[in-house]
Parts: sequence; structure tokens; C-alpha cells
Amino acid sequence: MRRTSGTGKLGAAVSRYRASLAIFERLGNRRRQADLTGNLGLVHAAEGRFEEAVGCHRAAVEIFREFGDDHSEAGAWRDLGEAYRHGGNPDRAVAALDRSLALHERVGDRYGMGRARWQLGLVARERGAAGPARAHLQAALDMLTSVGAAEAGDVLLLLADGDAPLAVGRDG
Repeated sequence: MRRTSGTGKLGAAVSRYRASLAIFERLGNRRRQADLTGNLGLVHAAEGRFEEAVGCHRAAVEIFREFGDDHSEAGAWRDLGEAYRHGGNPDRAVAALDRSLALHERVGDRYGMGRARWQLGLVARERGAAGPARAHLQAALDMLTSVGAAEAGDVLLLLADGDAPLAVGRDG
């Protein structure tokens, strides 16, 4: 992931999310706070600011848990796992992604399960564990294909690439 200086579109997005978050905090709208906090985490991750991203995604997980919204909580866990992965903490990434996968399974969300498996495959691949990486990626491909998700093509490319190192850029 590319680091930026916080200027331009990403910097403007951070400013907008923070302003919106302040409004919803004043209104006491916890649901919107969770959504915006998660979105802010995604922007921080895009900026390469993984500690901030992790903090935002952890907060979103907790708020979604307050509501008992397993589906949104599962997505927040996946985003947290991805932030850990990009931030160089594979053990925490796997723990968060396993939690995401379990929650997506509980709600029957094959798309979410596929996205979690994709990330687990990338962690395994980055660790040099070709067998587990292939198993996760194949499961991700099957799940994403079953729901007609465009991301299935990205996973298929990773599987076709075999054990080659990941290219720099968008990889899930």
C-alpha cells in the first residue's frame, strides 16, 4: 500500500469523515458512528497509517457488537484483519480474519466468507505457506463465484500465479 502525505483526496476524506463523526457523536447515533469510524479506518489504511486504521476498525467492531449486528461486525473484523496484514502483523490479522469468517458463516454471507478467505489466503501466501494459501484462495474463489462477485477474477489470478510473490498494488 502506498503512503501519502495526507493531502489531496484522502486528506479531504479524513476531514469529512471526522466532521461527520463529530456530528453523529453529538446526536448520539452510534450506528452511524460505527459506519463512519470504519470508513475512516479504510482511508487511514489507504494512507498507509495502519495504527490509526486498526484503532478505527477496533472501535467499529465494538459498536457493531453493541447492536448485535453480526453482519456489520464481521465486515469490521475483516477490515481490521486487512489493516493488521498490511501493517505487518500476520498473527493478529489471522485472529481477526478468523473471527470475521466465523461471523460471516453464522449469518450465511458467502460474499463475506469469500472476502475473509481471500485475506487469509494472502496472509498464508505472505508467510510462504503455499498449501494453506491455495486452500483459502480456492475456497474464496468458490464462494465469490457462487454469488457472482467480480472479485472472483482477482482471486483466480492469484491462484493462476501459483507461488510467485505478490505484486505491489491492489491485492484484496
